[in-house]
Amino acid sequence: MAKQNRTLSTEEAVRRVKLIVDLLLVDVRMAVTAHVTMETLNDRIPPLGDQPTDPAYTVKAIQDALALKVAMDAARIFDVTENAQYPVEKQDKASIPVLAALLAREDVEGVLVEEARHWFPIIAEEQMAACRRAVAGFIHTAQLVQADGTKERGAFIRIREFRTKRLAHHLFDQKPDAPPICDDLTLLISVATKAVKLAALGINGKDIDPQRWIERDREQALQFCRCLIAGVDREASAG
Repeated sequence: MAKQNRTLSTEEAVRRVKLIVDLLLVDVRMAVTAHVTMETLNDRIPPLGDQPTDPAYTVKAIQDALALKVAMDAARIFDVTENAQYPVEKQDKASIPVLAALLAREDVEGVLVEEARHWFPIIAEEQMAACRRAVAGFIHTAQLVQADGTKERGAFIRIREFRTKRLAHHLFDQKPDAPPICDDLTLLISVATKAVKLAALGINGKDIDPQRWIERDREQALQFCRCLIAGVDREASAG
């Protein structure tokens, strides 16, 4: 009996690439909003009191919830099963490592480059070259989280351990080797935004601007902080 070919067909690999990039764009966009809001609250909201009825308790609950959400988002965005029995390109995860494994296939890149020829036919060669650069840039960016010894890898391991042992499960006999810190979240979200910008260009020919997301989210978060502080001041004056 002939051994079954377990390699994904080019058609299936390209189909997965296009599904994953759209899902990643949604996940990263939501993670950016949560992260920017969390950072803005941390920076702009002063200590408001130490009694259970004080607004500080609600603000602290919001900050904690946002931190947990960003940790879960980061773990999901970079999720991959690191086991030789489960080839990365065949994993059904809409994550950056899985997308990188698919884009690293020459046949997949060839299909995308050929599609780029038709983005703007009048400058076809430039568009095809832009596609190749974006795909290569995405793969390089994704490898930062997978390569041993990088700060990105260290941040991912801490977040993954925290997700597995404290968020997705609460394992009473296991603790994360080193708890994640806010800088880990900031670093991974930064990598994710750079990666999806490159992926969107290389796969769909879309030039997205995550920096505009960040600026918009920060302004909205600042407006919320101003309203909150003003409301607390009014309550204090009335009391």
